[in-house]
Amino acid sequence: YYTALVEGLEDADAPDDLLRHTRREIDATNLRTALKLRGQTLNNEEMFIRGGKEISRTLFDSLIADKSQAALAPLASTSFAKVADTTSLSE
Repeated sequence: YYTALVEGLEDADAPDDLLRHTRREIDATNLRTALKLRGQTLNNEEMFIRGGKEISRTLFDSLIADKSQAALAPLASTSFAKVADTTSLSE
């Protein structure tokens, strides 16, 4: 869904704010997914949504593979920095 949406927005020369919002939504979805799947062994390829700007495939995979607090450190340089400092998803 998101991949097709981004492509459609780019093809339609949509406003930058709309494209930026959509990419941010993709990043947020990828981050939520990675945090939910932490520590599980599965095919991450099917879970990652392409098209975001801040949550790369490498970061997505490392968040899933490493359940330690240290794995969240790379988020500190993104707009999701508050997640890097949290110790619980309920914060």
